Amino acid sequence: MFLSTRGGSVYEERCGSQMETVAAGGREPWVNSCGEMRRAELICPGGFRWRPGAGQGVLVIKTGSLGEDPCIIGMADSGGEELAVGEVQLYSGGSSITLKNDGRILLEGTVYVNGEVLGSAT
Repeated sequence: MFLSTRGGSVYEERCGSQMETVAAGGREPWVNSCGEMRRAELICPGGFRWRPGAGQGVLVIKTGSLGEDPCIIGMADSGGEELAVGEVQLYSGGSSITLKNDGRILLEGTVYVNGEVLGSAT
């Protein structure tokens, strides 16, 4: 980071991406980054939706000519169940779907199909 002058004003150039902490979660989260950035845009893979929670560490890229438009594009791996290379897990609180390399699909939590309980972990 450095200070420079452009057009007679002083501005601070910041890196284009960095890990930040979510101050307020939800659809339009706020992140702490050398001051609070409100209404950070959420960027998710196609077909996937996610809402970060307060206190989570997220990866923020700063777009716009001066980095004034933050976009949250992911979060740090929280650990949990060990996955082998190529395996995938979707999780949220007390439920998860894990796709294993050997073809197994592991479901954790209560499973509903068209509003009817199919099975439960309890």
